[in-house]
Amino acid sequence: MVRQNGQSNVHQSQATNYFAISSISAKDLGKKTLFGTSEPFVRVTLLEGLSDSDAANGGYESLSSNHCHFASSIPVQNTSNPTWNEEFVIKLNSDQCCLFVEVIDRVKLISGKADSRASYGYCFILGSDLKNIAATGSTERKLQSRKSSKSSARGCLAMNVHLLDEETLRKLDSTFKNADGASDVSVKSSRDTSSRKSSASPIAKKEMDLPAGWESRTDQNGRVYYLNHSNEERPLPPGWDKKVAKNGRVYFIDHVNETTSWVDPRLELKSREGNSSAANAQMVLEMLMSGAAVNASNPLPAGWEERATKEGKIFYVDHNTKRTSWEDPRLINEGPAVQFNPKYKSKYKTFQSKLKKPPSSSAVCCIRVRRNQLFDTSYAAVSRIAKDDPAKLRNKLWVEFEGEKGLDYGGIAREWLQDLSRQMFDPYYGLFEYSASDSYSLQVNPCSHICCGDQQLNYFKFVGRICGMAVYHGKLIDGYFVKSFYKTLLGKSVALEDLESVDVRYFQSMKMLLECGEDEVAEIEADFTVTEERMGERVLVDLVPDGHNIPVTTHNRHHFIQCVLQYKLVDQVKDQMEAFVSGFAEVVDPTLLKLFDETELELLMGGLPHVNVHNWRENTLYKRGYSKDHIVIQWFWRVVTSYSEEQRCRLLKFVTGTSHVPVNGFAELYGSTGPQLFTIQMADNPSHLPKAHTCFNLLELPRYSSYDELKRKLTLAINNSPEFEIL
Repeated sequence: MVRQNGQSNVHQSQATNYFAISSISAKDLGKKTLFGTSEPFVRVTLLEGLSDSDAANGGYESLSSNHCHFASSIPVQNTSNPTWNEEFVIKLNSDQCCLFVEVIDRVKLISGKADSRASYGYCFILGSDLKNIAATGSTERKLQSRKSSKSSARGCLAMNVHLLDEETLRKLDSTFKNADGASDVSVKSSRDTSSRKSSASPIAKKEMDLPAGWESRTDQNGRVYYLNHSNEERPLPPGWDKKVAKNGRVYFIDHVNETTSWVDPRLELKSREGNSSAANAQMVLEMLMSGAAVNASNPLPAGWEERATKEGKIFYVDHNTKRTSWEDPRLINEGPAVQFNPKYKSKYKTFQSKLKKPPSSSAVCCIRVRRNQLFDTSYAAVSRIAKDDPAKLRNKLWVEFEGEKGLDYGGIAREWLQDLSRQMFDPYYGLFEYSASDSYSLQVNPCSHICCGDQQLNYFKFVGRICGMAVYHGKLIDGYFVKSFYKTLLGKSVALEDLESVDVRYFQSMKMLLECGEDEVAEIEADFTVTEERMGERVLVDLVPDGHNIPVTTHNRHHFIQCVLQYKLVDQVKDQMEAFVSGFAEVVDPTLLKLFDETELELLMGGLPHVNVHNWRENTLYKRGYSKDHIVIQWFWRVVTSYSEEQRCRLLKFVTGTSHVPVNGFAELYGSTGPQLFTIQMADNPSHLPKAHTCFNLLELPRYSSYDELKRKLTLAINNSPEFEIL
């Protein structure tokens, strides 16, 4: 289109021009979406036979598809500032055409919404203007609304435009389907194109300011995060491995210490390079005997110093008050040992008194399993007993690991339940998944049938039996669930705050909906449906009959929120929970659980998640020459204090068979004959590793000659406990 003196003079161009449109990015897309679920993509449409006035007056919506060619990008998830990595190649044989670039929400489009409701807005470029824009390299245009849209468009589009050279044309000409030489448009990933010198779009320019090796990306919640590719050039430390979780987040596995971390160990390694203060074992011992203390993993409070007497006994100096103490201030300041409802103890006694008695006081429930096939052999053994008579699961537990020595006076059963529950609740088995708020709370996986097939409900019934056995026999499982799980067990109604741990995006959207005014709710254009992903496909689910035709308003939004809660927290996992409860009921009557609230039920099943060293130390017995003032015992508690939370749990499991603490703290640890405190007993041979008797909560600790020897051998023992004899 050529303009002369304000008049429009249309002529047919004989030459064919090729243009590349790339780095298309949008800023501040204004239309609100519920649940934050949006997948904006860009569609580039080339319209022929369109005058300037037609383009300006919305002729785009009325023109027949016979007169247009279009191509679309790949959607970007959940962001109001998307950037598309595709490159659109335009073949232009006539100036009498117009290019429309529109942003569309794929979620609304596949939900059956009209194009006008799914559109964020569009902008248009006249064919005659493309050469001028290509000369400058980029353009930025404000989005316009479709005529039939009920809401106004907000935001703008920026893009790079280039006139392609002859060499590129020879490569591209065969990609167009039109043999008649007509205008056309195609799209391909920008990763497949050769790099060209170009001026970045106004929105994309921000990434150019990042340091070398860094890249900004946007996650599924629309949050920007940054990748440091320079770390990827450095190898991981020995024994480390890099994995990707199901939600796409990278984590790292330390196979040496059998731990996992979100933090790249190369960053920690880099921060320690050049630091010569990391002393070896002999240096630490010399520093200790000279009065200096090293405990970098858990430093002393400000103003405190650790020293030792000539005999090697450790004491602590508080320079703030100019006083000394035999007590480690890190233990004293750790806070109260246990925080729980004081009525819990009486509730638990009532609960125990109402449990059904076992069929025989002398009979045992013998379970023989293989450690390397723990889940499968346990499933077979427990299912076989339950099929014969479920009441036998209430008999005294007697667990044997094939090929291992050991008499089960309670410790092996605890270890079996701990290890088995860890496998049952492992998200990679597909029965459960981590909650949305943390990486240790669990929730039922609504897609468990994909991983477990037709056996999924049998597995959940088995998990229910195991949890019932743990509760009945006073054991603890190695797992904590989201609040809605416990509420379902108790038959309670779920609330909006319970949704936060299951789906943060839905929770935030429900809160937003409650705060919106009438006009804002209308702009959202929500209805009584939710969209979920099944096998890679998005599926629209009606929350009520004909829900896709019922709009959400300020008058019915509370009902809509209740429908969402019912679906997300109850209906999605209804079959799995019913199977779990049926298995649980074979051992424990679920109605008895109503004595507790959801917090107390969590404690009943899993115990306390935190290992309080102060409470542990105050409830420990010493035998065969050891006392709380013995230098080896001082070293032992210093090692425990230096351990991470996970290492403390490993030590606790090594000695007691479980990594959890009873609800009322270490004072109520149980052994094979009833209450049995944690006990440390002197062993004879200092060349041996520490030895544990889990049935009696007993640690045989040799009289080592130094702190470092004790720490090295104790750490070795707890990290390799399955290979040692545990009685």
